Amino acid sequence: MEDHDAGARLAVIDRLLATCPQLKERWNQSRTDDDEEPLAYPQAATLAEVVVEALKTGDTSCFKALFDEVEWIITAGTPNERELVIVGFLEDLQGALGWTDLDETEVEPWLGPQAREAWSELLKMWADIRRKKASGELPRGPFDDSLPEVKDSKLRRIFRQIYRPPQHHEH
Repeated sequence: MEDHDAGARLAVIDRLLATCPQLKERWNQSRTDDDEEPLAYPQAATLAEVVVEALKTGDTSCFKALFDEVEWIITAGTPNERELVIVGFLEDLQGALGWTDLDETEVEPWLGPQAREAWSELLKMWADIRRKKASGELPRGPFDDSLPEVKDSKLRRIFRQIYRPPQHHEH
């Protein structure tokens, strides 16, 4: 079945990138999908990683515009656009932060009210999953006890995009 919303989701990524042109080249070099088969969710995950890299270096001049666009999409976008921004970008942004020594609160100043609510709900959901895994209510995952050593940088990037790291702290 053809996905008619794929183009609209890719357009969301273009809109987000347009707010941060200085990040686009790094995003292009970091992508794990390709131009022949562009995939919105991996592109959103890559954008999240690039935003975290920019945060680490203090290059946050475009963050207000970026998160204003995130807020607009959550408020006025289609259900698929909202899902991409929340699950594909904000959730992956939390995951990307988890692979660093940065705290997820470091992006909160840029979040609008709807994005902040989605951010908080995602944090609660992941805390609940960790609690359920710890109690045995949910089965533990294959990497909950030890992370694999992935030497290939592209494979490591893909692994980090699909696996949420153990949290440094609870909320």
